[in-house]
Amino acid sequence: MVMEPERWPVAVGGVGGSGTRIIAELLTEMGVFMGDFVNHALDNYAWPLGAELDVPDIAPPPHRRQQSIAYALGGFEHAMLGALARSDRPYLGWGWKVPTSFLWLSELHDFFPGLRYLHVIRHGLDMAYSRNRSQAQLWGHRFDMSPGSHPSPEEVLRYWVRANRHAVAQGEALLRDRFLLINFDALCMNPEKGIGRMAGMLGLSLDRYHMAELVRRVHPPRSMNRYRRQPDLAALNLDDVREVERLGFPVDHQLFARAGAG
Repeated sequence: MVMEPERWPVAVGGVGGSGTRIIAELLTEMGVFMGDFVNHALDNYAWPLGAELDVPDIAPPPHRRQQSIAYALGGFEHAMLGALARSDRPYLGWGWKVPTSFLWLSELHDFFPGLRYLHVIRHGLDMAYSRNRSQAQLWGHRFDMSPGSHPSPEEVLRYWVRANRHAVAQGEALLRDRFLLINFDALCMNPEKGIGRMAGMLGLSLDRYHMAELVRRVHPPRSMNRYRRQPDLAALNLDDVREVERLGFPVDHQLFARAGAG
């Protein structure tokens, strides 16, 4: 094992609804402490960075922003390591699941030099029709969007494209081999391969019994391929649909042709 808990936390993020919960569950079973103040989806409630840092009336001035973020992350690290020390279960390291972690990769890279980041990405067309749209609403401004309180599937897809482009670019540039892009659909189809990649990045060795137990935790959701059942595919931007393909997901173009997209 190569993880050093004080230096190398593991963060899990992705556009809301991408499957980050199962990744946090798998990490916990691998021996990574993911916090003791979490909700049912394993989102870490101790996470200190939020949208208020972008609101003009209450955000710190630019020259104080980095200082404020560093102070907040220092408190978070202290709380997490304290909870880790109090835990009855032996852990190999620590980390967190916060879907919007990818929005702070530059700041996290500066504060945690050994950070490992796992970015979960699910089929963008399925995500366009998800009920989990709050991230597009709250963070669309980061990508020159203002979708309002009820983002449309077209707006959700546009956010998905821009957010994931940003995450991949930042992760590859800043973290390099400490960045892992997890295709959720591919993980569901071949759990052993995906789990092996996760373990390899963290320096973990899994015996076949442990691997088998982890594999049993992964199940394709019933919502997979839900875009095929949607009547309004023609409303989606075809440039964004093509970007879904470029990010590794198959698209049934015959469905779009029948829907009159073009």
